Amino acid sequence: MSNGVGAPARLIEWLGESEADPSRVGGKAASLIRLARSGFRIPPGSCLTVDAFGAQVARLPGSERLSDDPAALLDAPTRTALVDAMLRGPLSPAIAAALVSPLGRLSREAPGLNGEPAQLALRSSGVAEDGAIAVVVQARPITNLEARA
Repeated sequence: MSNGVGAPARLIEWLGESEADPSRVGGKAASLIRLARSGFRIPPGSCLTVDAFGAQVARLPGSERLSDDPAALLDAPTRTALVDAMLRGPLSPAIAAALVSPLGRLSREAPGLNGEPAQLALRSSGVAEDGAIAVVVQARPITNLEARA
């Protein structure tokens, strides 16, 4: 998998240790990265990049239509079909493998109380969150997830 310029795709970026490029990680993650690099404390975490989104979408039926014409996401039935297919899964093996290290790191850096697994939150976001296509990946935050090393 490549990012189009010959380098391997980076599917996950650890907040505070990567470039704050909103076109790759979205505005909220980019803001957290900038805050961390400016010395502010942020909760430990990582984010999936647009390369990860692309890798997952590429596994879906009809993905070639989106590659040829990303504006197809402006069509409500197309968006609905994409969201439904993403929710049905399965997760791309490359993304699943890439998540192992960050989840292990989170379980070490933000351990649970009294030996319990860490309690995590998952927040959906997008690189064009305020645009017409943003609804594709928007969802309510999921909290109380457990990270097990």
